[in-house]
Amino acid sequence: MIQPAYWQAGWFKALLILLFLGGAYAFYRYQLAQKTLKARLKTEEALRKQREAEFKQYLAQAEISALRAQMNPHFIFNCLNSIQYFTANNEAGRATDYLTKFSRLIRLVLENSRSEKVTLENELETLRLYLEMEVMRFGGKVAYELDVAENVALDYLQIPPLLLQPFVGNAIWHGLMHREEGGSSRRLHQQRERRGRHPPPPA
Repeated sequence: MIQPAYWQAGWFKALLILLFLGGAYAFYRYQLAQKTLKARLKTEEALRKQREAEFKQYLAQAEISALRAQMNPHFIFNCLNSIQYFTANNEAGRATDYLTKFSRLIRLVLENSRSEKVTLENELETLRLYLEMEVMRFGGKVAYELDVAENVALDYLQIPPLLLQPFVGNAIWHGLMHREEGGSSRRLHQQRERRGRHPPPPA
Protein backbone atom coordinates (compact mmCIF):
# COMPACT_ATOMS: atom_id res chain seq x y z
CA MET A 1 0.00 0.00 0.00
CA ILE A 2 1.40 3.34 -1.06
CA GLN A 3 1.50 5.94 1.70
CA PRO A 4 0.49 9.51 0.59
CA ALA A 5 3.05 12.27 0.89
CA TYR A 6 3.10 14.08 4.21
CA TRP A 7 1.80 17.31 2.68
CA GLN A 8 -1.21 15.37 1.56
CA ALA A 9 -1.86 14.01 5.00
CA GLY A 10 -4.75 15.33 7.02
CA TRP A 11 -2.59 16.29 9.99
CA PHE A 12 -0.39 18.44 7.75
CA LYS A 13 -3.38 20.24 6.27
CA ALA A 14 -4.75 20.79 9.75
CA LEU A 15 -1.37 22.18 10.83
CA LEU A 16 -1.37 24.61 7.89
CA ILE A 17 -4.86 25.77 8.80
CA LEU A 18 -3.80 26.29 12.41
CA LEU A 19 -0.70 28.20 11.30
CA PHE A 20 -2.81 30.40 9.04
CA LEU A 21 -5.35 31.07 11.76
CA GLY A 22 -2.54 31.77 14.24
CA GLY A 23 -0.89 34.19 11.82
CA ALA A 24 -4.19 35.91 11.13
CA TYR A 25 -4.86 36.23 14.87
CA ALA A 26 -1.33 37.58 15.48
CA PHE A 27 -1.79 40.13 12.68
CA TYR A 28 -5.16 41.15 14.14
CA ARG A 29 -3.60 41.54 17.60
CA TYR A 30 -0.75 43.60 16.11
CA GLN A 31 -3.17 45.94 14.30
CA LEU A 32 -5.24 46.28 17.46
CA ALA A 33 -2.12 47.03 19.52
CA GLN A 34 -1.04 49.66 16.96
CA LYS A 35 -4.45 51.34 17.06
CA THR A 36 -4.42 51.26 20.86
CA LEU A 37 -0.90 52.71 20.91
CA LYS A 38 -1.85 55.50 18.49
CA ALA A 39 -4.94 56.32 20.54
CA ARG A 40 -2.86 56.40 23.73
CA LEU A 41 -0.20 58.59 22.13
CA LYS A 42 -2.89 60.93 20.84
CA THR A 43 -4.41 61.13 24.31
CA GLU A 44 -1.00 61.73 25.91
CA GLU A 45 -0.24 64.43 23.35
CA ALA A 46 -3.56 66.13 24.11
CA LEU A 47 -2.81 65.91 27.84
CA ARG A 48 0.70 67.29 27.26
CA LYS A 49 -0.66 70.26 25.32
CA GLN A 50 -3.24 70.82 28.03
CA ARG A 51 -0.52 70.74 30.70
CA GLU A 52 1.59 73.16 28.66
CA ALA A 53 -1.36 75.52 28.34
CA GLU A 54 -2.03 75.25 32.08
CA PHE A 55 1.67 75.83 32.82
CA LYS A 56 1.76 78.93 30.60
CA GLN A 57 -1.36 80.21 32.33
CA TYR A 58 0.29 79.50 35.70
CA LEU A 59 3.39 81.41 34.61
CA ALA A 60 1.25 84.36 33.53
CA GLN A 61 -0.54 84.34 36.87
CA ALA A 62 2.80 83.99 38.68
CA GLU A 63 4.14 87.00 36.81
CA ILE A 64 1.10 89.02 37.80
CA SER A 65 1.43 87.80 41.39
CA ALA A 66 5.13 88.70 41.37
CA LEU A 67 4.28 92.15 40.06
CA ARG A 68 1.60 92.66 42.70
CA ALA A 69 3.92 91.34 45.42
CA GLN A 70 6.87 93.50 44.43
CA MET A 71 5.16 96.69 43.28
CA ASN A 72 2.84 98.35 45.77
CA PRO A 73 -0.74 98.18 44.43
CA HIS A 74 -1.36 101.68 45.82
CA PHE A 75 1.48 103.00 43.68
CA ILE A 76 -0.03 101.46 40.53
CA PHE A 77 -3.44 102.89 41.44
CA ASN A 78 -1.91 106.33 42.01
CA CYS A 79 -0.09 106.13 38.67
CA LEU A 80 -3.33 105.44 36.84
CA ASN A 81 -4.97 108.33 38.69
CA SER A 82 -2.12 110.62 37.66
CA ILE A 83 -2.53 109.66 34.01
CA GLN A 84 -6.25 110.35 34.30
CA TYR A 85 -5.52 113.70 35.98
CA PHE A 86 -3.10 114.83 33.27
CA THR A 87 -5.56 113.78 30.58
CA ALA A 88 -8.51 115.52 32.23
CA ASN A 89 -6.48 118.74 32.51
CA ASN A 90 -5.54 118.64 28.80
CA GLU A 91 -1.91 117.95 29.61
CA ALA A 92 -1.52 115.39 26.85
CA GLY A 93 2.27 115.70 26.73
CA ARG A 94 2.70 115.01 30.44
CA ALA A 95 0.14 112.19 30.29
CA THR A 96 2.02 110.55 27.40
CA ASP A 97 5.39 110.98 29.12
CA TYR A 98 4.02 109.58 32.38
CA LEU A 99 2.37 106.63 30.61
CA THR A 100 5.62 105.86 28.77
CA LYS A 101 7.59 105.79 32.01
CA PHE A 102 4.87 103.72 33.68
CA SER A 103 4.89 101.09 30.90
CA ARG A 104 8.70 100.88 30.97
CA LEU A 105 8.65 100.47 34.74
CA ILE A 106 6.04 97.69 34.63
CA ARG A 107 7.99 95.92 31.87
CA LEU A 108 11.19 96.08 33.93
CA VAL A 109 9.44 94.78 37.04
CA LEU A 110 7.96 91.85 35.09
CA GLU A 111 11.30 91.03 33.49
CA ASN A 112 13.15 91.26 36.78
CA SER A 113 10.58 89.11 38.58
CA ARG A 114 11.78 86.12 36.51
CA SER A 115 15.21 86.31 38.12
CA GLU A 116 16.36 85.94 41.70
CA LYS A 117 18.98 88.66 41.15
CA VAL A 118 19.50 91.53 38.73
CA THR A 119 22.43 93.80 38.05
CA LEU A 120 22.73 96.97 40.09
CA GLU A 121 22.51 98.93 36.84
CA ASN A 122 19.14 97.34 36.09
CA GLU A 123 17.91 97.99 39.63
CA LEU A 124 18.96 101.64 39.48
CA GLU A 125 17.17 102.06 36.16
CA THR A 126 13.98 100.74 37.77
CA LEU A 127 14.49 103.07 40.73
CA ARG A 128 15.16 106.04 38.43
CA LEU A 129 11.89 105.45 36.53
CA TYR A 130 10.01 105.18 39.81
CA LEU A 131 11.52 108.45 41.09
CA GLU A 132 10.86 110.30 37.83
CA MET A 133 7.22 109.31 38.05
CA GLU A 134 6.99 110.47 41.67
CA VAL A 135 8.61 113.77 40.72
CA MET A 136 6.06 114.26 37.94
CA ARG A 137 3.22 113.33 40.26
CA PHE A 138 4.23 115.63 43.15
CA GLY A 139 5.88 118.39 41.16
CA GLY A 140 8.56 120.34 43.01
CA LYS A 141 7.81 118.65 46.30
CA VAL A 142 10.10 115.72 45.52
CA ALA A 143 13.72 115.95 44.39
CA TYR A 144 16.24 113.18 44.10
CA GLU A 145 19.84 112.47 43.15
CA LEU A 146 21.38 109.07 42.56
CA ASP A 147 25.03 108.99 43.67
CA VAL A 148 27.09 105.92 42.78
CA ALA A 149 30.80 105.62 43.52
CA GLU A 150 32.98 105.46 40.43
CA ASN A 151 34.57 102.16 41.50
CA VAL A 152 31.18 100.37 41.68
CA ALA A 153 30.71 97.92 38.79
CA LEU A 154 27.04 98.51 38.01
CA ASP A 155 26.88 95.82 35.34
CA TYR A 156 28.64 93.24 37.57
CA LEU A 157 27.14 93.55 41.05
CA GLN A 158 23.83 91.74 41.49
CA ILE A 159 21.09 92.23 44.07
CA PRO A 160 17.50 90.94 44.52
CA PRO A 161 15.04 92.81 42.25
CA LEU A 162 13.18 95.79 43.73
CA LEU A 163 15.36 95.82 46.80
CA LEU A 164 15.82 99.60 46.86
CA GLN A 165 12.41 100.88 45.75
CA PRO A 166 10.49 100.07 48.98
CA PHE A 167 13.00 102.05 51.06
CA VAL A 168 12.86 105.01 48.68
CA GLY A 169 9.07 104.81 48.54
CA ASN A 170 8.86 104.89 52.34
CA ALA A 171 11.30 107.79 52.47
CA ILE A 172 9.05 109.76 50.12
CA TRP A 173 5.76 108.92 51.78
CA HIS A 174 6.81 108.98 55.44
CA GLY A 175 9.64 111.49 55.23
CA LEU A 176 8.68 114.07 52.59
CA MET A 177 4.95 114.04 51.98
CA HIS A 178 4.05 115.44 55.40
CA ARG A 179 6.38 118.39 54.81
CA GLU A 180 4.76 121.34 53.05
CA GLU A 181 7.99 122.31 51.31
CA GLY A 182 8.85 118.71 50.41
CA GLY A 183 12.56 118.00 50.11
CA SER A 184 15.08 115.45 48.91
CA SER A 185 16.22 112.12 50.28
CA ARG A 186 19.75 113.50 50.88
CA ARG A 187 18.44 116.49 52.87
CA LEU A 188 16.14 114.31 54.93
CA HIS A 189 18.97 111.86 55.64
CA GLN A 190 21.20 114.67 56.92
CA GLN A 191 18.44 115.98 59.17
CA ARG A 192 17.83 112.53 60.62
CA GLU A 193 21.53 112.14 61.36
CA ARG A 194 21.56 115.44 63.26
CA ARG A 195 18.52 114.37 65.25
CA GLY A 196 19.87 110.86 65.87
CA ARG A 197 16.88 109.22 64.22
CA HIS A 198 16.64 106.31 61.84
CA PRO A 199 14.47 106.02 58.74
CA PRO A 200 11.18 104.17 59.21
CA PRO A 201 11.07 100.49 58.31
CA PRO A 202 9.55 99.57 54.93
CA ALA A 203 5.79 99.16 54.88
